[in-house]
Amino acid sequence: MTATPIILFILSRLNRHIAPSEHLIYTSSDYAKYFNLSDANLKQCTDSQLVTVFFDEHGHIIKLDNKA
Repeated sequence: MTATPIILFILSRLNRHIAPSEHLIYTSSDYAKYFNLSDANLKQCTDSQLVTVFFDEHGHIIKLDNKA
């Protein structure tokens, strides 16, 4: 009974292989191409704290604006 928590603690501390996240595989230029946006505009908006996203009638992103 007392060995079980110790074994579980040791197993939780072992270095496990962590697969990369899917969002880390793509670059900002890949996202810009996918959404038909300017790569420079997308990079500028990623550093902003407030971004306005404009959509068309189908819900697709058409414009990003980082001005408050």
